[in-house]
Amino acid sequence: MHGVRTGGGLRAVAGVGCVVLAACADARAPEATAPAGPPAAALSAQEQRAIDATLALWRDADPAKHPKGSCSGCHGADWFDLARIGSTDADLQRRAILDGATPSEAATLVEAVRAYRRRHALPAETATGFRPFQPGGAPLPGATARDRDVAFGEQLVTLLPTLMGEAPIADLAQARRAHAELADLVRGANDAGANPRRLHLRTLPTGVVYPRWSADMAHVEGTLNDWIGDMARDPRPGFAAEWRALQDAYLASPDNATFWAMYGAVDRMLRPIDSTVSVRSFLDAKFKSALIGQHLLRMERLGRLDEFALSGVAFAYLDAPAMRTVAGLTHRDLPSALWDFADRARTTFGGRGMPGFTVDGLAEALRAGNAPAFVAASVTPGLRWRDEEQAIRLAWFWLGWTFEPTLQRSGPSNSTRSGEYMKQSLHRAGMMLHKGFADAARHVALRALPAGRFEPRTGVTAPPPAWRMDNDLWAYGHWRGAAARDVPGAEATLARQRALHDRFLGNWFRMQAHLHLEAAAQGPVPQVERVMDEVGHLRQFLAERQPATHAADLELLRRVVATAGATLP
Repeated sequence: MHGVRTGGGLRAVAGVGCVVLAACADARAPEATAPAGPPAAALSAQEQRAIDATLALWRDADPAKHPKGSCSGCHGADWFDLARIGSTDADLQRRAILDGATPSEAATLVEAVRAYRRRHALPAETATGFRPFQPGGAPLPGATARDRDVAFGEQLVTLLPTLMGEAPIADLAQARRAHAELADLVRGANDAGANPRRLHLRTLPTGVVYPRWSADMAHVEGTLNDWIGDMARDPRPGFAAEWRALQDAYLASPDNATFWAMYGAVDRMLRPIDSTVSVRSFLDAKFKSALIGQHLLRMERLGRLDEFALSGVAFAYLDAPAMRTVAGLTHRDLPSALWDFADRARTTFGGRGMPGFTVDGLAEALRAGNAPAFVAASVTPGLRWRDEEQAIRLAWFWLGWTFEPTLQRSGPSNSTRSGEYMKQSLHRAGMMLHKGFADAARHVALRALPAGRFEPRTGVTAPPPAWRMDNDLWAYGHWRGAAARDVPGAEATLARQRALHDRFLGNWFRMQAHLHLEAAAQGPVPQVERVMDEVGHLRQFLAERQPATHAADLELLRRVVATAGATLP
């Protein structure tokens, strides 16, 4: 059933995960609670027989019958996703037969999917357009990435009135207010009064187009930029019974404890993907993302999404020793598969990790990476790996960042912790307002979200760092914006984008400067010498783009530079 994808559940029973959540809920801002799902409808005997028969088919990994591996090895424990995303009967039958099912088995699968839809009263969807977790159900309007970036900026004018206001931030009180408004968006709060809907990063509408749950060449396009695994991960010899027991426990009681017990056993119990190391790590991150995504869909429908994605740092409850034991986790408690999938695309394709990186075609690159023929054949002919890499990076970096906005727990490298490659992807797309907002929100999240400062190895939560002026958004002259190759002739769009971006950057500088000076007055600011790293670019920005306030801004910059024991060149 590879290629038509989604997840589901049988019943919700509180377990270890809920106990752990109760212990740490007071330290985290809660999600907006999703409406409770409808009570499960009783199944007929015929429906239950169809489910039982389909479950056996779903897990069948006999290579003689299913050469691509089991359905479970790509989708997850069951077919809730197929029911949730609205896959048609014809697509279900077509894909099932292509992947080794008999016509009779395919018809039984259709019955089982219908039974899930009735049991859970699933809303009608169109599978070809279903983009899970896209805030608001669709990206912000616009024919191009820049159009959608402008729409994002217009939205921020309302949500961040101090930072995005036309009036320059002039003092510490205004700087604190700008910081509080941004912290509200990070935490899903309304303390500053500009976020009455209590939006947070996972519900904030964005111009980034989220991936479909499943891409299918029969309808839209063949792409790797979807959720469902492209090569199955099935049990190692001797682990089939134990793995199925974990799946059964999860389906009987889909909660945090049973999910993470299953997720934590993946690498121990399932065979690694048979490919080059680079392609294997890429597809492995995709499979783990599908497991998380299917569970999120299930919890969302059960009205329990706030249990799973508890706080601004979504999986922070895994810090609790009881949950660590359940999941078998050690030093890295936050599963970063969503972020990892984007990063693996970067290293597999753009990072020249694949032997065929010198070719343009994605299918040729996959073949060079020892991917099976059916994987290479699943992508649209002529699709360039450079375009695929950028599409995956843009969508999955943003998606992963919304789950862990500090990025301190998503990986050990400085590039990950600073969001370097996410910002690079947004810059390439010309989404300058998204880029600026993401970096600003990351800085604020480090102070607003204690869970993001937790160190898994030591079990210690670091105190909020002193505010230090950081010039990431001016580095390499990126404030000028990316080239406008994608919107020839769209002068009005470019002018509006530049006006919003300049307003944001100018006030972001002023906010940072006032908070930096406040921190410096209270004691030494760590790494204050880094203030000098990009002073040249910042000074150029102020002269070129902020002429009306240039004298006052330059004086503010001089004061900031003085805290580093230097003078402005």
